[in-house]
Amino acid sequence: MYRVFRPFPACYWPPLGAFIKPPALRVVHDLRCGNSSGPLVLALQKENRRWALWYKVVRSTDVFPYIDFEIFEPQHDSDVPPGTVTRAKAACLCWGTVLPPERVRAQLTAQHGGADVLFDEHGNRTGGARLLAVVLLKPGEQGRYYLLPTEQDYAAVCKAMRRLRGMTPGMLPEGLRPVPNEPTPAGGGSGAGRAFSVQKYGMMTFDDLFTARQKLALVTLVKKLTGSDAPPYVAPVVALAIGRCAEQTFSLVRWRTTVEAVAGTFGRQVLPMMWDFAEIIPTGIEASNFAAAVE
Repeated sequence: MYRVFRPFPACYWPPLGAFIKPPALRVVHDLRCGNSSGPLVLALQKENRRWALWYKVVRSTDVFPYIDFEIFEPQHDSDVPPGTVTRAKAACLCWGTVLPPERVRAQLTAQHGGADVLFDEHGNRTGGARLLAVVLLKPGEQGRYYLLPTEQDYAAVCKAMRRLRGMTPGMLPEGLRPVPNEPTPAGGGSGAGRAFSVQKYGMMTFDDLFTARQKLALVTLVKKLTGSDAPPYVAPVVALAIGRCAEQTFSLVRWRTTVEAVAGTFGRQVLPMMWDFAEIIPTGIEASNFAAAVE
């Protein structure tokens, strides 16, 4: 079955030499304090040893300050820099400026939630989501490895975005769109509506909840299913697998540092804002991808 419904081409995930393709990437929303870029900082973990991101503010007389990251193995919890977002207030790493929730929400609303990277016409990143780390596996070895993203990683994202824009919008049966555009829950109030906060950050329709690469992967899987001549009893099973894949191919999933794996969107019956998320690779045979969903 997996051979019949093979996911989208692996060229949207660059090769990494001795490592096999990444099971996931850590992605973070990038905000601006008015003077510079203010990325968020968070910890990674590997088995019983913690790995973390360290940052350095690089200052120069001819450019705005910017952040350099490195992955390191701290000896104590105090070696890990604290996070920079509390109750929707975000602190700039360069200047220490604290953005109030209104400014944070306004910036992310302008980006429809900020799940996607922003590129210029030449494919250079100009803002939007920031790749923090590439999570890797190595053949014959246990555990995960972490590398900083490169220009090649951003180029793969840009390529997927262009591919998605060039696809024919074609409708599914019953007039449904391949990329859902129904409104997200409005949320708010004092009751159950508090479980849905995504519209406060500009995610007004369900397609805002996915990155372009995630949408490309899911649309490709659906097209493979609807255009297939497989026996009728196969379609419901594949549809269930795609649904399972969609629940983890989402910009509101988190990386579980204790087990080094992605956590599904609906660990609770809520759609909260996630300041960082994991973008899994849908190809391959590892957990949380299409082949694992089929199994």
